Amino acid sequence: MNLRFLRFLCIGLFSLSLWQCQSKVPSTHTLFKHHPKDPYRINMVESQFFEVDTKLDQVIEGKEGTVIVMPKACFLYPDGKAVMETVKLELAEALQSSQMVLSNLSSAYQGELKETAGILFLNATAEGQDLDINPEIPIYIEIPSSKRKTRMMAYKGTRDENGNMDWYDPKNLESYIIPLKLELFNFYPPNFKLEVARSLPIGENQQISDALLDSLYYSLSNWNGKSSTMTVDPELKGKFEVGSHNHDSSNINFKQAQAKSGANFCGIDPQKIKAIRSEDYQDSFICSREFQKRLQSLYFCRSSEILDIYTNNLDKNLWELDSLAADAIKNDSLSQVFRGYQNEKLGSVQGDNIYVSILKDYYRKKLQSVLKQFREARDVVVYGKDSNGQAADDSSYSRFLIFQKKKKVSLSERYGFTWTDQGWLNVARSCPIDSCVSQKMELLVENGNSFDRIDCYFINTSKRSIYPMKSSDSKSFNLGSPENQELLIAPENSAIMLCLAVKNKQYFFGLNYVLTGHSRSIKMEPKPISPNNLAIKIRDLNYYTWESNSDFELLSALRQNRNAQPKLQWNQNLNRLRETAFPGCRDN
Repeated sequence: MNLRFLRFLCIGLFSLSLWQCQSKVPSTHTLFKHHPKDPYRINMVESQFFEVDTKLDQVIEGKEGTVIVMPKACFLYPDGKAVMETVKLELAEALQSSQMVLSNLSSAYQGELKETAGILFLNATAEGQDLDINPEIPIYIEIPSSKRKTRMMAYKGTRDENGNMDWYDPKNLESYIIPLKLELFNFYPPNFKLEVARSLPIGENQQISDALLDSLYYSLSNWNGKSSTMTVDPELKGKFEVGSHNHDSSNINFKQAQAKSGANFCGIDPQKIKAIRSEDYQDSFICSREFQKRLQSLYFCRSSEILDIYTNNLDKNLWELDSLAADAIKNDSLSQVFRGYQNEKLGSVQGDNIYVSILKDYYRKKLQSVLKQFREARDVVVYGKDSNGQAADDSSYSRFLIFQKKKKVSLSERYGFTWTDQGWLNVARSCPIDSCVSQKMELLVENGNSFDRIDCYFINTSKRSIYPMKSSDSKSFNLGSPENQELLIAPENSAIMLCLAVKNKQYFFGLNYVLTGHSRSIKMEPKPISPNNLAIKIRDLNYYTWESNSDFELLSALRQNRNAQPKLQWNQNLNRLRETAFPGCRDN
């Protein structure tokens, strides 16, 4: 959610019109996003509308990254007849905490505060009629996530006239592995690209490139992954050779102080990475988002044999290979990482699946375009001009931020599932039965009844769980129902309690940090706040749930070294590259 939109929301937040009855023309649709008297309708997450040609297989993508696959003939009229006209699809995405708070989208279900991955609203219409989804040809939905978690399920939802959500009928997810293009992925070890950027310029290479990265990384195969000190010629003259991966000694000479070879290679041999970046693996899980996550963990193994488990068994389910890898890894903490992958229960690539076929083509084209735009936007910020010589301006950094977010969403993990219902849906999970605790939490706002309106929320920031707290007097706010003021919550998680209030068009805001699992009573006094600052406070809720990435570190390193002089002493830089390339061997 961008700042401009948040300002718009906060300007309308708690407007007195929320309590006034407004005459509206009754909708002819039986399905609605919110009731005409819903007190949160002004701040409700915005809807996007798409025109869908039902005679062809179609894919649409929302602003927040939700992707919906609609095979032809997937929509039906109420009488069961297939829709052959253009369909108008409404989509609302609440994938960020700020959107959920402003829309009053609770993630509670049957007395438990669920961890949610995202909440959606769908409604397809044609010729003024709400449509059904063909149960024999369901749509397929994917929502992005910073980190895939186990036990997620998809819940149907309804919303009453007071803005309360009711979730029911949970369904298991069935995510598909989508093979993309090999060149769209970063096969390098964690932070290797960043370390190369910090070492620039390298010879006459002033800028980072795929050829330079490949050349440096593949050459490390000669070092056998050992942690002994690597030495090179004290001076580097002329242009550093790139592209051939066979460096001439006149350009750079790698010498190993204590050379060891053969089966004693520690870590993943870069030549094995070079081998799997071939056409033989193009349509396998090797070029999927899911394997890329596993590869980053595999680099911390001390042996290439764990990688071989995956490359030698492309026809098996991914979860089976995760299990074999976990059994083979001697490091207990790393083994548990692969047990976590195993619990995701991911299968194999289903080449004959219609959704896989449609998404493979869609994602390949989309990701290729996004990565190209991101790199161009980044280079303008770093070097002051693009590949066409167009100079940077005041909007250059904003463009970089836009494409950085698009890149992040496009490469993110995904929760996927087929779906045959319209209306609200929530992708969420319970905390394990043996780890949940029943918690009572009271928030006391002594002057709460002096405001024109006040709403308070309990937000588990570790789990992205949101619960509108209940109050009968606008002073004492509690979890749960009036009869049972408790909820099942995962303990020892960071959480916040916040209140949003308005009085005579003046906004008020209050926030407290708490730790879940401990029942308590907390006092709060909301303070006056400007609309702009309130927008920032609400927007900041999103930063609790998405992990940071190295794009900004890389940008900083490239800018810092854009005018640097070639480095004559290479030992220190090359040792850092070696440590980055073989992270599991640093203590060998």
